[in-house]
Amino acid sequence: MIELRHLVNPLIGFEATYSFNRANQNYLFNPPYDLCPNPACQFSNTVSANAHEITADWVPSMKFGSLRPFAVLGVGLLVTVPTGSQTLAQYSPAPLTSTNAVYVYGAGADWDLAPHLGLRVQYRGNLYKAPDVSSTFMMSGPDAFLHTAEPMIGAYFRF
Repeated sequence: MIELRHLVNPLIGFEATYSFNRANQNYLFNPPYDLCPNPACQFSNTVSANAHEITADWVPSMKFGSLRPFAVLGVGLLVTVPTGSQTLAQYSPAPLTSTNAVYVYGAGADWDLAPHLGLRVQYRGNLYKAPDVSSTFMMSGPDAFLHTAEPMIGAYFRF
């Protein structure tokens, strides 16, 4: 994850983020009992995919010595793209890409180690509609929402 953050005062801070992660999708086909009472009719498969997330977030924070706790609240886009050549993903003429809104929340703390360098510990939660990247298992019925928890640790550079 890459974050660009600007803090104006304790209540007004903004950040723009980009993150990349693996987002394999597991699909389960379970036909109605009257069509196939045999459990052998059930099958599942996985579509390998990559997720690209771009968000804009509000970041309130307070500084206490060398420690700066903060909160994160934002929105953005989550783009899920199948990878490689897979039989369940649509590849003609291009992979079936799923683009959904993502809602972000979280909290963390920055710890200054030097004047322009520090350590960041953070938890981010993402709430988004389940991506549909399969042409075989078309999603139907109510829209399913997923929650992803992302505990993170990293370094930051302030300029």
